[in-house]
Amino acid sequence: MMFAIQTLKIAPTALLLALLSACGEGPQGAPPTEAASRALQPADPELAQVYQRSCASCHTVA
Repeated sequence: MMFAIQTLKIAPTALLLALLSACGEGPQGAPPTEAASRALQPADPELAQVYQRSCASCHTVA
């Protein structure tokens, strides 16, 4: 019975520590280069043209 009471006291703290230890950013790769960023385009030629007109200016690392 004493073991069950101690477990109930420790369990919330253990859960909190487990949840907090899971928070954080994972390893980050190298930042994208401009050449790599420009190479990422849609495969469909028509969609690629739309991307160049509308999206590339904001979504390309320069």
